Amino acid sequence: MSTEKITLDTAVTELKGVGPTTEKALSRLGIRTTKDLLEYLPFRLEDRSKVVQIKNLIAGEEVVISGVIKNVSSRRSKRGILIIQVSLDDDSGKINAVWFNQRFLLKYLREGWKINLFGSKKIIPAMGNPFIVKAIVEKPEITPFYPATAGLGQPVIKKLLRQVEPLANELVDILPKKYLNSFKPKNELIKKIHFNPTDEVLTSIKELFSYEELTVLALAIQ
Repeated sequence: MSTEKITLDTAVTELKGVGPTTEKALSRLGIRTTKDLLEYLPFRLEDRSKVVQIKNLIAGEEVVISGVIKNVSSRRSKRGILIIQVSLDDDSGKINAVWFNQRFLLKYLREGWKINLFGSKKIIPAMGNPFIVKAIVEKPEITPFYPATAGLGQPVIKKLLRQVEPLANELVDILPKKYLNSFKPKNELIKKIHFNPTDEVLTSIKELFSYEELTVLALAIQ
């Protein structure tokens, strides 16, 4: 549905991709309108913005590497764990990148495919000191993670947020003027926390919401 036809009060059921199952999952999280969705905050951020050449990898440091897949293979460990491995090559060198028990990847990983991987190098001589992959990433960035529930994972939440991104401009501040100088505009913070997040923004928007709750409670008892 076009964002020109929706408002902050529009039910999330009007968004593309929200069927009965997703609607129930969103409802369990208290998300019923597009405003609820925009104000649904991540609980943590993961820094996937640092890109490192293969030759400069430091064991244990979580980074992004970018390279071309030269070979794809799979095998079972003695304990029956499925190990999927690709040989990844960049201008500086090569390394084996490894996933565990993710069979579906065999349908997608192909020789010649350029890929960005987030994870860390591990000192495991028997495996050639591989790069253990946590995620395939579209681009290096700081990634927000949201509280999820059955039937509603991170990709769905982020896809829905992208649909309502323009509506963030319509959010208004409700705090008394004496407090507003302590915060950036609410609509600005909301856009940043979902689409260009930092730890500073996450802390600020949580504080803002706390002040908003107190303001609403104060008005309710007057």
